[in-house]
Amino acid sequence: MHTVIVITTLPYGNPSTFEGLNKAFACLENGSRVSIFLYGDGVYNALKGINPPQDEHNPLKMFMELADKGVKIYYCQSAGLRRGVDQSTASEIFEKSSLSYLATLLIDANNSYCY
Repeated sequence: MHTVIVITTLPYGNPSTFEGLNKAFACLENGSRVSIFLYGDGVYNALKGINPPQDEHNPLKMFMELADKGVKIYYCQSAGLRRGVDQSTASEIFEKSSLSYLATLLIDANNSYCY
């Protein structure tokens, strides 16, 4: 079983990013292989400078936990370039990719979700 989760929302200001991350954890618990693709404003989640106060959710920490569990996490290179996110500003757990690769992931997926 392969699940693809596409995140298109900012790290903060919208609960959708955390809903997508929580869905990824749930899918892993159910034995699914998970891939995450950041697109549009979702590429801001890849920034390595995200450092929220201790009492707030930390999306980067959640992405790191998922990566440690074997989740592959990609960001759209084109969307990133439009927003100042590239290999020098993105955390090393995020791999640059393209929309054509997202299409390949979706073709291979049994389930897909967009947040």
